[in-house]
Amino acid sequence: MYTDFLVNPNGWVGFEDDNSQYNNTSIPHVNAPRASIMGYWDDLNPLNAGNNTGEGTVHYDSDADRCVIWFNDVIRWGGLGTYNYQIVLYPDYTFKINYYSMEGNYGSGTIGIQNQTATDAMEVAYNTNYTTGDLTIQFFATPIWMLFETMSGVLPGYSEVTLPFLIDAFCC
Repeated sequence: MYTDFLVNPNGWVGFEDDNSQYNNTSIPHVNAPRASIMGYWDDLNPLNAGNNTGEGTVHYDSDADRCVIWFNDVIRWGGLGTYNYQIVLYPDYTFKINYYSMEGNYGSGTIGIQNQTATDAMEVAYNTNYTTGDLTIQFFATPIWMLFETMSGVLPGYSEVTLPFLIDAFCC
C-alpha cells in the first residue's frame, strides 16, 4: 500500500522512487518508471525553471472522490507535439486516462502501467499513433470479493470447461 505519489513531468505518476529516464521504452523494462501509471511517458517539456523552451503546465486537484493530474498543453522536447490529457485516480483502486487532444508527433510515447519490480506490466501502446482526442482508457482492479484460482490451459475446439471462482457476498 502506498500513502503518497509523485508526478513526473515526463508524463507519468509513480508510487515509489522518481525516474529521470526521458527516453521511453516498451514495458516491462528495468529502465522504465516502476510502480507507475504512464499516461504518455516521453520526453515532455512543460514550463519549468530548468530551461526557457518549455510550454504547458501540469496541474493536480483532489478531493475525497478522486485525484486528477492534468498535463495541459504540454509540449514534447523539441516542440514536436502538444499533449492535453489527465490521469484520474479513484479511492477504489481504479483509474482513467482521459485524452483531450494529442497534436503533432504523438506516436513516440509509452502508455501503460508497470509494477515495482519491473517484472510485470500492462502496455497499452508503445511508439504508435494510438491516442487521439476524445479517448478514455479505464483500468479496473479485481474486486476483493471475487477470487480466482491460479490456473491456465488451452480449450480444445468444440469443448467446454468449468472454471472455479469464489464470490463472497459477505466480504465487504
